[in-house]
Amino acid sequence: MTSPMNFFAVIEHDLFQVVHRIQLTREDQLNLTALFDELASEFMPEDHDVLAFDPGYTPGRDELFVLRDYRVRDSLRDAFDSPLSTPVLAPIELEQGHLKSLVAVRRDGEEVSAYFQAIDTRNILRPARFSVIWDRETFRQMKDPGLVFGGQLCAVLQKGDLYFKSFFAARKALELSEYFTEASEKQVDEILQMSMFAAPDPARLKCILNERSKRKLGQMLRTGAFDIIAKCGISKVRQVAADFGVSIETTRFGSDERIVLPADRKLLAELLSFLDRDFLSSPLTAEQFRVNSKRKVRP
Repeated sequence: MTSPMNFFAVIEHDLFQVVHRIQLTREDQLNLTALFDELASEFMPEDHDVLAFDPGYTPGRDELFVLRDYRVRDSLRDAFDSPLSTPVLAPIELEQGHLKSLVAVRRDGEEVSAYFQAIDTRNILRPARFSVIWDRETFRQMKDPGLVFGGQLCAVLQKGDLYFKSFFAARKALELSEYFTEASEKQVDEILQMSMFAAPDPARLKCILNERSKRKLGQMLRTGAFDIIAKCGISKVRQVAADFGVSIETTRFGSDERIVLPADRKLLAELLSFLDRDFLSSPLTAEQFRVNSKRKVRP
């Protein structure tokens, strides 16, 4: 028989994070453990494939990303190691802080497994007007807040490795910014000053950059996309873009041809998508595709 899990709520305050233990009756602890065991089996089926994290790829149904030797925050690690020393969750905590995640933890000897659900204020039951709940053959007024556990996991930590399907779901529950960050303001300025680009209205351009565009620029920096563009040459980039029906405006600075970065959000998104190699053609049919996920066939 597997050991029961301990359950924790992670509360975000303005400047810090606090972990609280969710106090349960023995019966409820066992029932919730059974639920999370079921969710874990659905999340990590026996025949799943494990892939190194690639921000440009979306895992398939039976695929999971993994981050090896992932280190959780000290506040979570302390709760894992000493659950009974972790402060118990009180109703006032749900009112004062921002509920970030629910975590189920099982310890077998030195081995720790943790199962994460990303949740928010919608998972908090709040007494509204005159709410009633069923209790022992009668309804009674609901006077205290409650919690609703989610129906799926966003990440699993096993033997120090973190498994997840969606980076954006997992980052709601865990600290993952170092693995996928937006281009900083300084990096954006450096990109605009690259010799391959011309920005007629840099101030306007920076104003229209949204989170998605900054993530794309950050990804291009990490994957060396700008080096690939420089190696190919602007003339070739423009010709290939035309084959895909993508219009790229260029201008000349002396003898250098440069790509004009449009100060239009939609046009800029299409340009960055092309420059980041999101336009592909089939070697069998020559059909052309625009993809939002890709993985190299060979490293």
